[in-house]
Amino acid sequence: MIEKVTAVIADVDGTLNVKGTTPMPRTLDALERLHERGVLFGTASGRPLDHRALDKAHDWGLSFEFDLAIGMNGGDLWDRFHEGIEHIMLLKKEYIAEICEFMWPLDCNVIVYENAYDHVLVKRFDEMQLASMERNSSHPEKATIAQMALKDTGKIECQYRPELDDEIMAVVNAHPSPYWDSVRTFAAAWSSSRQASTRASPCAASPSATTSPSTRSWPSVTWTTTSPCSRPRAGASAWPTAATRRRPSPTPSPSTPCSRTAWAATWRPTSCNEGTTRA
Repeated sequence: MIEKVTAVIADVDGTLNVKGTTPMPRTLDALERLHERGVLFGTASGRPLDHRALDKAHDWGLSFEFDLAIGMNGGDLWDRFHEGIEHIMLLKKEYIAEICEFMWPLDCNVIVYENAYDHVLVKRFDEMQLASMERNSSHPEKATIAQMALKDTGKIECQYRPELDDEIMAVVNAHPSPYWDSVRTFAAAWSSSRQASTRASPCAASPSATTSPSTRSWPSVTWTTTSPCSRPRAGASAWPTAATRRRPSPTPSPSTPCSRTAWAATWRPTSCNEGTTRA
């Protein structure tokens, strides 16, 4: 039994709230009580991290801001003890091109988050993409395979109509690779990542399922790579410092060489040699 809970990290869509809505009052009350007891709180999601994700606490009317956030199924890391959003183990551009090549002929949308929701590359503008634009205030741009594969990025995603699920997944499962894994992010929606990802439902091993239309109406496949501990850093995007966004906290910041990644994964200082596992 856990004697003391020091941190709670929760998924967002379908867990804290119904996709695109504010959490229920009883959920927000529970988060407030956790905060009052000194428990650190953060979110873990397949979404890219930017101000949209980090400002959720304010948008939801919480009296505090998040202590940490994990995005891109584990590839984006942020916490209030460090500056910037860290991007680890990016999906190499040659792998992006390879995935695009076998997904492009299918009746699906292919999506690359080049700069979170501020610059999204898409194969086409369809119903789900238009809904995402409205919900996330995103800025998509129609792109070719060559444009999508210009640089390494956190993930590549494929979205399609539910009736095409068997066809799409047959193609995904026919293209295994040691450089990416494919897993579903929702029932009847799929995501992919390495073993250290915050997601853990392999495509080929998961049974068919249905999902509530209010949660997600179209399936999705996402290819990402992540690592529980990365040195050197793959890169970090600029973000206001903790001093400008957060009030002072008595909780000490970890100081080990690779502590940023390890802290987000386990909430204790650790070294890269120890290894870490995200829940």
